[in-house]
This record gives sequence, structure tokens and C-alpha cells, in this order.
Amino acid sequence: MDATTEERSSPVIQTTATLALALLKKGMIVLRVEEFVGDLYLKDIGILETVYRELGSEVGPLFSGSDLLRIR
Repeated sequence: MDATTEERSSPVIQTTATLALALLKKGMIVLRVEEFVGDLYLKDIGILETVYRELGSEVGPLFSGSDLLRIR
């Protein structure tokens, strides 16, 4: 499954958990792919907050409590 477009090829692997590094991709968070993604985690990999801002994303205090977050 393409994590950006949600496009599924054959075969599609159904996981029990998925780890996203730095940022989530759109295709990971839409409801119709939950059965393929399983539990979803986001991991901080040390990217500076200024880099996120340059990409148009605000992470703010997202990783202030832990470098691994359970999204769902």
C-alpha cells in the first residue's frame, strides 16, 4: 500500500503495527486503511523544528514528552 496515496497493489500486507518516522503520511491516517496499518506510531528522529517549519509543518511540542508517540 502506498502510504501517500493509499493506492493498494496486490498483494497488500496487513500489519499489526506501523512505525512512521518524523511525519505521518496521508495514506496512513485515513479510516479505510486502518485494517492494513494496525496500531500506528510516530517516532522522532531528531529533525530540527526549523526544518519542519520550512516544510510547512508545525510540530511544536509534539515530541516534548516522548520520542515515540502512539497515534492510534
